[in-house]
Amino acid sequence: MSDYFIELTRANTRKAVERAREMRPRVRPVSVSDRVYDVSGSKGATYTVRLAAGQGRLLGSCECLGAQGGKVCYHLAAAAGVAIGIKAAARKAVAR
Repeated sequence: MSDYFIELTRANTRKAVERAREMRPRVRPVSVSDRVYDVSGSKGATYTVRLAAGQGRLLGSCECLGAQGGKVCYHLAAAAGVAIGIKAAARKAVAR
């Protein structure tokens, strides 16, 4: 897997989010604390996605060819969506 991380922004993830909604990939958390997820591809492959956050930025890397070429793929968008949901649920649980 490449250690090349792409910054995820609203602008550069728009198409990837749309594609993720269309494709509905399976996202399996491998390590929530390390932000590592396995995401299903369109042809049956599984890609490992790694996310990193800090200073108001979200970064991601994926094993797929698109991300290796510097594009934000739907695997990244799907994993980021799950990660954001997990974080929101954890915040809500702590607030109780």
